[in-house]
Amino acid sequence: MKRHFMYRNHLCLVFELLSYNLYELLRNTNFRGVSLNLTRKFAQQLCTALLFLSTPEIKVIHCDLKPENILLCNPKRSAVRIVDFGSSCQVGQRVSVLVGNSLVGDCRSFEFCVVYPLFVLNT
Repeated sequence: MKRHFMYRNHLCLVFELLSYNLYELLRNTNFRGVSLNLTRKFAQQLCTALLFLSTPEIKVIHCDLKPENILLCNPKRSAVRIVDFGSSCQVGQRVSVLVGNSLVGDCRSFEFCVVYPLFVLNT
């Protein structure tokens, strides 16, 4: 993050210019995927970012993490950044989630993601 500021009571975050997202990367491979080594590099960075967001000082839940919201820093490198915190909330904050035209729940599951990993990386 380069800087942040408030505009009309909204927090605005300024980031560096980034490349294309992981969905576009997959589409460019005709959905054949990328190497296991590259997948590990992406996963390690995402886990580091999620752990940072879970720290007591931050406690932010992204709420919309998907390939389209993970961008490469440079098209020839493996560094990635998580973007689009527009649906994010803080841990414990009650925020309704809208899917289609229905309210389906609350944005409160970040602890599950941190405490119960969904996969294990073999190093």
